[in-house]
Amino acid sequence: MIPAILAYTLLAYLVAFFGRNRKLGFWMYFLLAFIFTPLLSFLFVLASDKQVEGETKSDIKSSIHDELDVLKTDVKKLGEHVKQLAQQLAPR
Repeated sequence: MIPAILAYTLLAYLVAFFGRNRKLGFWMYFLLAFIFTPLLSFLFVLASDKQVEGETKSDIKSSIHDELDVLKTDVKKLGEHVKQLAQQLAPR
């Protein structure tokens, strides 16, 4: 039992090692490999983008927050359009 746990942990570590220069970084891929399976997580590593040179985690978080702000604005505009359309289609 212990050798199996050690082998699983080693595989999770290897996946995290290969993912260390990717967007999610070492610890996130290690956690993914431990929770799911190392094989599935390795596929995530292969599919993920590499970190841009000089880009830090705070830069990534900042860009994500900017995208969320844009998305919130778009959702508000969509809600307004839906309300207008509902008013136009309402029987008089």
